[in-house]
Amino acid sequence: GYDNLSKIQRIVPESVIPKLNLLETTLINFADENKGKVIPSRVDGKHAGIITIDEIFRGYAERLGNRAQDIKEIPLNFKEMREAIRNDRLSDLMYQSISTMSVEANIADDIRHQFRSEIEEYDIEITDDYVGSSTMPHKINPKDFENVKSFWKAFSPRVMTALFGQITEHQGDSTNEFLADTIFESFAGLTYTTGKLNKAIQNLKFKDKN
Repeated sequence: GYDNLSKIQRIVPESVIPKLNLLETTLINFADENKGKVIPSRVDGKHAGIITIDEIFRGYAERLGNRAQDIKEIPLNFKEMREAIRNDRLSDLMYQSISTMSVEANIADDIRHQFRSEIEEYDIEITDDYVGSSTMPHKINPKDFENVKSFWKAFSPRVMTALFGQITEHQGDSTNEFLADTIFESFAGLTYTTGKLNKAIQNLKFKDKN
């Protein structure tokens, strides 16, 4: 438990926040590169209203930036905190890590739906190691975006673990011993999904049909 408290103190400022900032920049760059280009709004398909790509991606960047700021504002001086206060802060961190992953999953899911064959608004840069659909090799498979959503599905239930950790029956209650371990794993997962989504968007291309 205590080893992972130290790991959380390192991974948040040294890895999580820089990666979130990088992803925010990537989202803004994609918005700038595709300024004024029109796309069906979100997941409503070809019957949807229209919206510009830069509006969508700047909205993503704002949401992500808000989450990063919320994480940065949570104190990490765990050794100076009483146990109950420390568990509250750990609960806050767990919520923010999952909430940030939820934003990333929402971004990934929006983009994934735009790959549907009846819409096909996006394409991706094909590399030598790219693998298409297992049943239709010619089909573009937005697997990196699907991976991000898959991680969110696996990690989001863990927020309940953090809430349970706020219940302390007595000083030195060992029933919360592994709370920090679970939260560290969630931040490790967030670090992974942030890097994965950043790379996927860097390889994303808008299909200009005009």
